[in-house]
Amino acid sequence: THQNGFLVDALYETGRHVLWACSVAWIIFACTTGYGGPINTLLSATCWQPFGKLSYCLYLLHLPLQVLLTGTQRTVRHFSDLEAIHAFGGDASLTVLASVGWTLLFEVPFANLDGSLRKVVRKKPATRTNEELTSEERR
Repeated sequence: THQNGFLVDALYETGRHVLWACSVAWIIFACTTGYGGPINTLLSATCWQPFGKLSYCLYLLHLPLQVLLTGTQRTVRHFSDLEAIHAFGGDASLTVLASVGWTLLFEVPFANLDGSLRKVVRKKPATRTNEELTSEERR
């Protein structure tokens, strides 16, 4: 019986990440094809948009900030639960603040520039009628 428990544990540990990824993929597929229902409504709410914009900056900045903070330590830290909670809170807060600044300094202006350029590209030049064309242009 212990061997069967070990086998079940091994199958669970090897398959849980794949099953999780497939579950998330199914939710995304259902939402994009119109079958998401209330899940799609919840995930499409406008309250999530700021977090969506910040998430990429959080991803980009968290590792360099952790390396910076770890590299500037002058003493050895001894692990404790309270120390881990304190370090996590400080690192997370600093990363969120840096991400907000990064988003406001870089992502928002470039998104506005991109929108402006797209409007310029979409404008079509006015077409002139045959009467408005000069004799050289008609040839």
